Amino acid sequence: MKYRLLILVYLCTAAGAAAANNTPEAVSVSANSSDNYDTRSQLASIKQLIDSGDFRDAVSKLKLLSKTHQEDPEIWRLLGVASLGKGDFLGSKVAFEKSLKLDPENSQTLSLQTELFVSIGDKKSAQSNRDKLAVICPNGCDLKK
Repeated sequence: MKYRLLILVYLCTAAGAAAANNTPEAVSVSANSSDNYDTRSQLASIKQLIDSGDFRDAVSKLKLLSKTHQEDPEIWRLLGVASLGKGDFLGSKVAFEKSLKLDPENSQTLSLQTELFVSIGDKKSAQSNRDKLAVICPNGCDLKK
């Protein structure tokens, strides 16, 4: 049930991000525009896999994509979501950590990682993330980042 909650949080926030097509968060870090388009297209396809519950295929595709786009926090965040969806807590934890290393103030990733910590019983880390979220979003986060 907790996995479904995390996925629901992801889906709600992904819808807001998708609506903002031209925001920096929706654009891959790649400098090559054709590669950028291809990466966004691949991510859209992968998000559909996650939405449909095909976490294994999503993880496989995200791992391949992460090899050529190691500095893209969105790829790592989605890998965390997909890994969590298939029950791979360690893979999810590693992916969220990588995403946050690249984008430490991403409230969406911090929220998802907090839910992971709660799920695995890591209360100290969950509280640490809540404290970070309180600083980043003193009036509450809208989680559309």
